[in-house]
Amino acid sequence: TRMPAMVQGRRLMLAWAAVWAVQVSSAGGSDTGKSKALHGVDTDSLSRRQGSSDVSDRGEASKIPENLQSAGAVWRPVVRAAAQGALACHGNEVDSNRHCICPPPGPSAGTGGWKCVGSGCVVGHSLSNGTVVQGYKKGCTDCACIPVDAPDKSATWEPCAAQGQTCLCEGLVRLGSPTHGWQSNVVDGRVNCSEKYLRGAPNATVCHCKRVFPSGQLETSPAGWPTDKPPPRLLIMTVATHREPFIDIVEHSAELLGAQFALHVVGIGGVFTGYGWKLQQVRDYLVRHRHQYDLVLFMDSFDTFVFASPEEIVEKFLAFQAPMVVSGEVNMWPEPHLKEFMPNSSRTGHYKYPNSGTYMGWVDYIIELYSERIAIQAKSICVDDQGELIKELARNSSAFAIDHQAALFQTLFGWAKDDLEVRDGRPFNVATGTRPCVLHANGWDKSPLLRLVKESGKFTPDQASSAEGRMRLLEKKHTLQEREQAINQRCALHNPNPTIAPEDKLLERYGVVEKSTALAGRLRESGKSWDEIEQQVWEIQEYLGFCPALAVYDGQTALQNSSAISTPSNFAADGFKVFLYPGPEDKLPAVYRAVRNAIRSSPYVTQDPSEAAVFVPDIDVSCWCESCLGKRTFNEMASESATLSEKLTRLDHWNGGRNHIIFEFSDAPCIPFQPEHAMVASVGLSTFHYRKGLDIAMPLFAMVEFNSSVRKIPASARKLLLSFRGTRSPRSDQTRRHLWKLHNGVDVITPCACRWFDADSATPTGYDERCKLDEVDFEGITYTGLLASSKFSLIVEGFGYHSFRLTEVLAAGAIPVIVIDHYVLPYEDVLDWSEFSVRVPEHLLLDVSAILRAIPAKTVAAMQRRAARVYEQFLWSLDAQVVMAFEQVRIMQFTPLEMRQQEIDNLMTNGLPYLEQLAVTPSKVQSDSMHCNAPQHRRAKARDGAVMR
Repeated sequence: TRMPAMVQGRRLMLAWAAVWAVQVSSAGGSDTGKSKALHGVDTDSLSRRQGSSDVSDRGEASKIPENLQSAGAVWRPVVRAAAQGALACHGNEVDSNRHCICPPPGPSAGTGGWKCVGSGCVVGHSLSNGTVVQGYKKGCTDCACIPVDAPDKSATWEPCAAQGQTCLCEGLVRLGSPTHGWQSNVVDGRVNCSEKYLRGAPNATVCHCKRVFPSGQLETSPAGWPTDKPPPRLLIMTVATHREPFIDIVEHSAELLGAQFALHVVGIGGVFTGYGWKLQQVRDYLVRHRHQYDLVLFMDSFDTFVFASPEEIVEKFLAFQAPMVVSGEVNMWPEPHLKEFMPNSSRTGHYKYPNSGTYMGWVDYIIELYSERIAIQAKSICVDDQGELIKELARNSSAFAIDHQAALFQTLFGWAKDDLEVRDGRPFNVATGTRPCVLHANGWDKSPLLRLVKESGKFTPDQASSAEGRMRLLEKKHTLQEREQAINQRCALHNPNPTIAPEDKLLERYGVVEKSTALAGRLRESGKSWDEIEQQVWEIQEYLGFCPALAVYDGQTALQNSSAISTPSNFAADGFKVFLYPGPEDKLPAVYRAVRNAIRSSPYVTQDPSEAAVFVPDIDVSCWCESCLGKRTFNEMASESATLSEKLTRLDHWNGGRNHIIFEFSDAPCIPFQPEHAMVASVGLSTFHYRKGLDIAMPLFAMVEFNSSVRKIPASARKLLLSFRGTRSPRSDQTRRHLWKLHNGVDVITPCACRWFDADSATPTGYDERCKLDEVDFEGITYTGLLASSKFSLIVEGFGYHSFRLTEVLAAGAIPVIVIDHYVLPYEDVLDWSEFSVRVPEHLLLDVSAILRAIPAKTVAAMQRRAARVYEQFLWSLDAQVVMAFEQVRIMQFTPLEMRQQEIDNLMTNGLPYLEQLAVTPSKVQSDSMHCNAPQHRRAKARDGAVMR
């Protein structure tokens, strides 16, 4: 077999193709899955600790010497592997939770059975019969189970399905009848054996299957390919739901390349629902066959033709020295507004803009591009395949090369068709002096391609006549135009972003379509990038109030004479000092009084404003209990926020907010009033309203606290892999609507009850059929008992991007799994969250369990210890969180760049200064929070003090 050589050959590719093998021999989850009950904790090991002066409970937190910089390097590749489908078993492998096990010998294998190849292969014994088995660890992207002996190349055709039935086949499928002839495709999966999918199919159609794939192996190595490696294997593929009028032309051109080549037609028997579906089909097929081929040549299904040998095609591709080459065309469609973001080569190239009808690249690279950067598997079928490539190139000019000179690919739309003539039996581009290998008649007119194929001698007279007849039939019926029009109508409003529910008409369901248009216009006027606007408009949080435009931050520090913050004149002598405006505090909410008290307990306080590096207002800027949001108007600032903004300008030292810090605690995704140049220390900041380097993301304090004895329960003694216990409401982020899909009732417990409403108040975004079922699971376990039994716990959006849950999970000694896009993590400039949390994009929510099981137990244990120490040092009370905010300001703004990392290291090692002077979160703050966030009926139903969970 050639498979081991293939695995070796794939490692010689460009730097992007490095394999992210994930070692999961000791995974975080249990393979047994036998635990049937939750293991709670003793009630005396839990404490609400409201107003308590006992701080010894914080545990052994004097030092944090542990360096876990490798933790993120372990779980991040697992998340990438999940995106690429590498945490699932494909083909004949048996799924055993953390591994894919090679099957035993059988008719589908060679005479010696199956073996594993790749960097993550393992050998063990079967639990059922003790026999030796082998397989690979999930997350290994270069692993595969292959037959020990190569399949029989003379495999015979076997009946697969009668007309109207479904043929399941991995290999060649032929459709037709013995008397009327056969039409063949290379497929993998389901084929509807119906004349609906066969142009001019005879009656009594049957399907046959030959369980073998063409090797795609070039006979000789092309120039540019390493001489010590076997020749590359080329996959030639297209996507089609049925026998398009010209698909046999495309197949014919592939067959001319040699017996080892054939056109892989993906999607036969399916329904063309949109161009996003087309790209999904390509991605999924490559994921399934990534171990069989090195390179892929994609061509549209009925208007392309191959004119060159596979050696010439591969040689020209390698000459580009790019992981992917896309054909160029004369028109910028469907994203004309992105012309200015095209690479510099588009300014001088003959065919300036990308066309997705023909492209070529390394299989691994295209899987990465489609799975991670574009994330097509989590996007609507309505997105445009060409538009997705254009967007990716606009984000990253090196994503792929455009064939501007038609060396490899030639498009024929517009004036491009006039650039070609036939010389020596081959199309020749008179404008660029090149001989393109693959031609594509993009657009409605297919006659230029048929003319060139005919003049090149690739058609017999009968073939040419038949093709021309089919072209006239297409033109008469307007088939292509009608299909395009139907798709455009259905896809008029679709989410262009990856999401857990790509076809959810989110804006319509929430009734904010008109607001989305207004928001997009507002964002364009503010200078936001096209990419950020596209994401922000589809975040429902953005419609819950008005977000004023923030003053632009120049990115400089106080030591660099920033326009937002500067050093006081005697800073060198006085050092970092904080000035508290000395106004009355009796009318301030408890939370803001607590903030100011925390500052008073620090050695940084000064009574002299001339010494101050930072100023803290004496007017209430906390927006506690949403006090500054008013009626949450969308088109303008609430009157309460406008009044607060005006009050700030009257502060003695305001100066446009420079050197001031604002502590804000609302559910808004932004600062709802105008802080001008002031630093914003806020909970729940999103990336859309965050000035990195200036603003400070803060957590919420814990409403439910745990003794250190709970935090010390090791991960190995916690019976649950993952937990979540919470509620959802019509205002909740819609991620919560899908949490029940994770729940397995054994080691993944994720009830999310509909506690904010009932069936009588059902709305399109509210009560649904899952609510009653979730309520039963919700009542079956307490929040505190659940956290104390969990290795990991989910953090998802609530009313805002933030949640009390983040701090509470850390307090319980569990590891947060943060599934919130666009959320700025607390103190991210100084805390490395990858050391003690796992972050997963929202669209991978349903892969979370598999991701966590693939993290080694040793890493899980180290992350858990780190999580407990971070809580005990930096997050254990509101006081500590306020001081941590000032530490970030001191380090990031007032410490020279060359000393900054050392200061961060010192903070991580020694913890907060004057830790023992800090107080617990006042009981008045917690009771106020309970009043603001939990209705009375929820407080009455709570069994363990966790009224908001």
